[in-house]
Amino acid sequence: MRELIAKNTDSSTRAEDVLLHCGAQEAIFCILNALIEPGDEVISLRPGYPSLVGICQQLGAEFNTIEPQ
Repeated sequence: MRELIAKNTDSSTRAEDVLLHCGAQEAIFCILNALIEPGDEVISLRPGYPSLVGICQQLGAEFNTIEPQ
């Protein structure tokens, strides 16, 4: 599946560059753990996934929301 996805993107994407997740919650968990550090601020549009708040707090980040325009 990763090979098929890579072939349908730009020519520089390799299968080993593609990550697959079982839905949004798993992807949110993985990306936040990869990017967020203690003291960071995360801003999300409201409404959002409830897990965003908990994961950010566990990682020591401040979480804020904004209303979409």
